[in-house]
Amino acid sequence: MDIDFDVAEMSRWVVGDVDDDEVADHNAAGEAETIYEEYKSLAELEERLQKSTDEDLASRISEALALRHTGALQRQVEKALAGVCVVGRFVVQNSTETSERVARAQLVVERGPELLLNRLVRVYTLHNRNRARQGDEVWVEIRHCALDHASVILRDGSQTPEQMLGHFCVFGSVLRAERALEQVPARTDYLCKQSQIQWQTGRLIFIPFSQEVPVLQVEDSSRQHPLDRVYRLRIVDWPMTSLRPKAEIVESFPQPGSFRDSHERTLHFFCKDLEHALPAQPAVAPPRQPRMQEERRDLCDVEAFSIDSAGTDLIDDALEFDEQQGVVRVHIADVASFVKSGSTVDRDAAYMGCG
Repeated sequence: MDIDFDVAEMSRWVVGDVDDDEVADHNAAGEAETIYEEYKSLAELEERLQKSTDEDLASRISEALALRHTGALQRQVEKALAGVCVVGRFVVQNSTETSERVARAQLVVERGPELLLNRLVRVYTLHNRNRARQGDEVWVEIRHCALDHASVILRDGSQTPEQMLGHFCVFGSVLRAERALEQVPARTDYLCKQSQIQWQTGRLIFIPFSQEVPVLQVEDSSRQHPLDRVYRLRIVDWPMTSLRPKAEIVESFPQPGSFRDSHERTLHFFCKDLEHALPAQPAVAPPRQPRMQEERRDLCDVEAFSIDSAGTDLIDDALEFDEQQGVVRVHIADVASFVKSGSTVDRDAAYMGCG
């Protein structure tokens, strides 16, 4: 499928503007009302983690396996999971909370009952997100779950509790959020466009191009900020009484023109947004000695397969299952064997590469 688009146009419209639903949501909340829950103490959360025993959870889910009615099955499993506390790394997918797109985030369970380890827990709406930021370590309470009715119809009645949980989509709410790594501070700067809808006098609304955070509020009554410029905002606070973060304007610059007319300017626009998302001093990997040609194994004769469409003309990875050793191998095209680092072909590929 060929996709032709203009990067500059994408930068202007991919985020969209603030819906009327968001205006009503903001007005209904009110600035004085406490919107978010206060973070629980670590001592309390660790105690809750210890209480959620694997034996108790497995026993309650096993009772649900005998239920043939899907409605009763969902209620029983939801009752078993409700209130269970798990811990994982927070990943934001979408921070826009409107009637069409609900703010979405998720985590993979790293700590908690063994039955839930490595399972996905979804966090929907800004309220359930409770001010958690991208990359935070979060403690999440499971609130409810949804049954995949299509897949559960195929169950044969002999499934284990682990297999049964695979038929459920689990949802939770953040109880506490912390930076996962102290040496990597939370991102504070975001490139934004100014919304054409303004909720209150003296308060400007800006829409980040990144989906990590919701729309940002700036206290400013000067009205000297044109709509046709791009702004770099810095988050200064996200109080419990504000549905969305508060920020200040750091700088502004003109929007890039057409990608075809000024591709360097457009590329600079996106790179400028990324530069504030990276740590000031990124980790440095230890130097690695290049492999000698004699250390490489020629695996061209093994039986491998790829998952590609019928029209794919460049297959650069494949899978192999070694039945004797019980091992699955991933095959990657060994370009380094044929293209010398720093050669003309290498430089040309680096110049044209986009992936």
